[in-house]
Amino acid sequence: MSEKLATLKVEENISIITLDDGKANVFSSKMSKEINECLDEVSTENGCLIITGRKVFYQEVSI
Repeated sequence: MSEKLATLKVEENISIITLDDGKANVFSSKMSKEINECLDEVSTENGCLIITGRKVFYQEVSI
């Protein structure tokens, strides 16, 4: 099984989604799906959401 492209970590009221495809975080349909899966788990009550990238946030979009 391949590594996750988007992971969610929650610390108190802070949700952090980290993007990591091992390269330049190309925004692909698979990454989009995994981001949406993470967003489904984020609390809508209170707190904040940070979306970040390991090494770089993202470099391009692959359609």
